[in-house]
Amino acid sequence: MAGAYALIATTAANALSYVDSGLAVSTTYYYRISATNASGDSAYSNEASAATAATASINVALAANGGVASASSTYSSGYPVQAINNGDRTGANWGAGGGWNDATYKVYPDWVEIDFNGLKSISEIDVITVQDNAQSPVEPSQAMSFSLYGITTFDVQYWNGSAWAAIPGGSVTGNNQVWRQFTFASISTGKIRVLVNNSASKDWSRIVELEAYGVSTPVTVPAAPSNLAASASPSGPINLSWTDNSNNESGFKIERKTGVAGAYALI
Repeated sequence: MAGAYALIATTAANALSYVDSGLAVSTTYYYRISATNASGDSAYSNEASAATAATASINVALAANGGVASASSTYSSGYPVQAINNGDRTGANWGAGGGWNDATYKVYPDWVEIDFNGLKSISEIDVITVQDNAQSPVEPSQAMSFSLYGITTFDVQYWNGSAWAAIPGGSVTGNNQVWRQFTFASISTGKIRVLVNNSASKDWSRIVELEAYGVSTPVTVPAAPSNLAASASPSGPINLSWTDNSNNESGFKIERKTGVAGAYALI
């Protein structure tokens, strides 16, 4: 194809899948992979492609999309709750901003919460806990397991307008997966949280990333206004009026020129 390939991730050994998210709508993406080790890279696999839908599922929990994170407690500034919705699933720089750690040693439950910037319709939540090799983490896959520090017993909840309720399949025990993904019929809510009741180390709660996905319809170009009219007033100003033919504009740009041959300029 005409585009140039770019590296987007390096998985752990023995990985069999990867989720590529945050993509543009109505776009065909092409992929190839190779195995790698200290001696170099293998030959490339076959090429595969897929087209994204006209509407895309976006992470409404992400800070860049208006999500605001809070927690029951925080161990120190090195483990800020704001790390759980910064878009980094690896937990890189653990202890220096890479993820959240509570402050109540061996006392449960603990929780983290993300408030959306308004009511959202969501159908997927992803919970990512800390990897065993927290100081040298890699991009996680849903097949990656842990045995040392991750959260093992927790409830994934949404606010139903009057109380916290578990999402379908959201009450988890005996977890050993770094990345747990939950999909369900769409739920309308303004916030979600993870209520942690135990961890592999039985001391602290540790979460790297919390994501929530909903469908967002792309904003289309507004319809053009019409019936523009200009009339001069005796006092000097010129009055403009027009017909608004769209319902999704954020404003109108008004340009002006003098003389037929003049060039328009935004005023």
